[in-house]
Amino acid sequence: MKFKKALIIIFSLIVGLLLASYIFVAFYLETLVIARLEKEVEATFGNYYNLEFSEISTAPSLRSISITFEEPVLRSDTTQTAGLLRYPPIFFKASSLSINRIRVLDVFFGSSLGIGEIHLTDPELVLFVNQPTTEQPSEENKAADLIQYIDINKLTIEKGSLQLYDFTKPADTLYFGNDILIMLTDIHIPTQSPVSLYKASTIGNISFNMQSVRFNPSNIPYSFAVDSISIDRQADIFETHGIDLLPAKSRLRLSREQRYQKTFADVHLDMLKIVGLDYEALQEDILSIEEIQIKGGLIDLFRNRQKDLNTGLDKKTIQEGLRSIPLQLDIHRVRFEDIDLKVALLNPAFEEPAVINLSKGKGTWKNINTKSDTAVIMHVSLDAIVMKSGKLKFEVDLPVLENTNSYRGIITDMPFEEWNQVINHFSSVEIEAGEIQEIKFAGVANAKQTSGEMTFRYTGLKAGYYQSSEKIDRRKSRIISFIGNLLIKNDNPKKAGETPVSVKYTFERADYQGPTMLWIGGLLRGIELTILGEKIVAEIDKRRANKP
Repeated sequence: MKFKKALIIIFSLIVGLLLASYIFVAFYLETLVIARLEKEVEATFGNYYNLEFSEISTAPSLRSISITFEEPVLRSDTTQTAGLLRYPPIFFKASSLSINRIRVLDVFFGSSLGIGEIHLTDPELVLFVNQPTTEQPSEENKAADLIQYIDINKLTIEKGSLQLYDFTKPADTLYFGNDILIMLTDIHIPTQSPVSLYKASTIGNISFNMQSVRFNPSNIPYSFAVDSISIDRQADIFETHGIDLLPAKSRLRLSREQRYQKTFADVHLDMLKIVGLDYEALQEDILSIEEIQIKGGLIDLFRNRQKDLNTGLDKKTIQEGLRSIPLQLDIHRVRFEDIDLKVALLNPAFEEPAVINLSKGKGTWKNINTKSDTAVIMHVSLDAIVMKSGKLKFEVDLPVLENTNSYRGIITDMPFEEWNQVINHFSSVEIEAGEIQEIKFAGVANAKQTSGEMTFRYTGLKAGYYQSSEKIDRRKSRIISFIGNLLIKNDNPKKAGETPVSVKYTFERADYQGPTMLWIGGLLRGIELTILGEKIVAEIDKRRANKP
């Protein structure tokens, strides 16, 4: 009987405790937790963030509480300098915001706040980068009762849109379309960090997919567009599709607005994938990547040569350009395939540009490393089709810490006539016959000069010469054509089975010419010496020097 009474007493106590816990949770805990949470949030962030909503619902338990806001609108008061220096400006309106499993003990007793999951649905989200920051916390922010850390197991943002602004240049907008999915896990936010929360916070994994990305910078005449981006840090995925660099106006119109000649681009890439991106190194301003893969695309360049040259420019070498990038680079390899290059040059007195084509380009660029102080040598290799049928193989070695390079290449199997629509724009010559069998060249270069050796094998070269190179409607001169064909070397070697003549060449680029002009200029110089011979080239050089 005593045992039975004891059981009844214990059972009554348990029921009473459960009933008391239910009454406490149902009627008191929610109010206490919300009041305490509001006090801590206000003490930590002040009124820098302001959240409005149409409805609020809660789901409390003894261990945690979940809160859902319907039609939430969040604003940041960027007029508050103290808040702006510490906390990122965030703006959004959404269909719902759920903050799930807020740890009750943290609200009452901890200096950190643990949250199971935050879920933001269908937002119009606006974020900023490059807002002002401070390195020293104010006295107010050292108070002991503030939230020192916020730990979030998972943050999910789905549907809706995202706009990213540069705080210092509000006209620069990075726009992500209406189908975003962002998931961040293991987020640790030290709210009282003396540095920007962007840098101080840590994230375990980042995973997001975005559609219709567009970047409209205000200081350049281009916009950037991407069809889709997929990133997953743990799965080592960083992949973009449908990348476009788009001129703001027609490139002819843009060129006419310039005082001097300038090259304008229109670029499309089918796919760009980054493998082995080191996110921790990125926080230290080091871009460390195992491999960048680029597949399919067109790089279309246009230059209006009807404008004057800007002879006051002093263009950098490739190495100088890389070393001037604010981020330190440690990229093991860039691999590209099926890339086309089109270079259009609009010359005086011509309505249509001369076009140089490289197609089906594939190759690699290895050892892009400006982080190391050791003598790293970059290696670039390229295979492509030149114009319609020529086969190009080209390699170059570039020491990162120097402004020198060594190169070698070969072009094979193409008719001379494929170059006519380019040659016609630059001279009074038209190729009538001839086959290029092989152009083999190799050389070394510093920042301004190159020297090398070339063996140019060809047969049956015959050219027609016009009375003028300045007019579109030009008449061929039979006499000049006859004399010209007597002066040029029509075959190299002269007879089958003989050794072809090789030439040594030198070329110096002007300060305003880009670094690739060393290779192009050296190649053209070697071709000129082979076909015309040293004496004729020397006479042409004299006339060029005396030309006003």
